[in-house]
Amino acid sequence: MVLKNFKLVSILIALMVAFSSFNVNSASANTDSFVSEENGSDYTISTVEKNDSFIITLESEEGAVTINRDKNDYENVSITSDYLNEHEMNAFEEEFFTVYDSIQLTSEGNTIANLKEATAPSLNNDITPLAVVGSYAWSTYQNVTITFEAKATATVIAAAIASRIPLIGWIAGALASIIIINNMTVGYFKYRIGTALDSDPNYYWTKRQVLMYKDSGRTVLLSNEISNGVKSPVPTS
Repeated sequence: MVLKNFKLVSILIALMVAFSSFNVNSASANTDSFVSEENGSDYTISTVEKNDSFIITLESEEGAVTINRDKNDYENVSITSDYLNEHEMNAFEEEFFTVYDSIQLTSEGNTIANLKEATAPSLNNDITPLAVVGSYAWSTYQNVTITFEAKATATVIAAAIASRIPLIGWIAGALASIIIINNMTVGYFKYRIGTALDSDPNYYWTKRQVLMYKDSGRTVLLSNEISNGVKSPVPTS
């Protein structure tokens, strides 16, 4: 049990570092991919985490747009494309950065201090190997407010959300669709991460929850999504 408590502390330290810069753990980032439909064309939007950056790719039959975001400095963003001409690239960048720069993030209290302790029952023959044990410990919510230009498309909105907040990239497409359908000019969100122990003390599990609201007081709920659990190795340092 001492070993498990040590592992849990390691996990919470890793989460504290991640939330301080609004980043996401590598296992989650590397699995994020979704499809966004725009004017009859499908765009696959994927997020991959590198050592020092997040790479967000919008890929269609025409080609790809690649967004490179510095992991430690969200203002350091570059965009390239293998098919957009100069005029189209300028238009995309203007639309993208209008949404991206409008995203505001605030935290409700101390993220780590409000984490509940994850409980881990004694292991026995009834527990499946490499499975979640006990309950998830949830962080406090991060508030997100996004202002949208009327001309912004669902694909660009989704790309901007995935680039600015990789943690919720997995649901960015659905959020963008709700924004367009409801003719919203401002989006209000909350998100948090849950952590659970594994029956193998070398691993842990995470889930992500994203809530979208119609109002700034965050009382009129439009969407509540929780991701599937993702297993990751416990940080070693």
